[in-house]
Amino acid sequence: MQDLEAKLETIGIDSIVIHKNFGKGTVIKINKNEKFIHIKFTLGEKKFIFPDAFLMGFLIIR
Repeated sequence: MQDLEAKLETIGIDSIVIHKNFGKGTVIKINKNEKFIHIKFTLGEKKFIFPDAFLMGFLIIR
């Protein structure tokens, strides 16, 4: 868990993430104050709750 929290501190624009359904994506916007992260996948842009999407296992930091 501490490993994940340390990785979440370093995540930013252009970071690569993996989603089990959407595949590999790139962070295009992150707003830690409003708790949202926007990721561009091949299928389009998706918005997730940050950091919950990582803590619940929907997204993995590559």
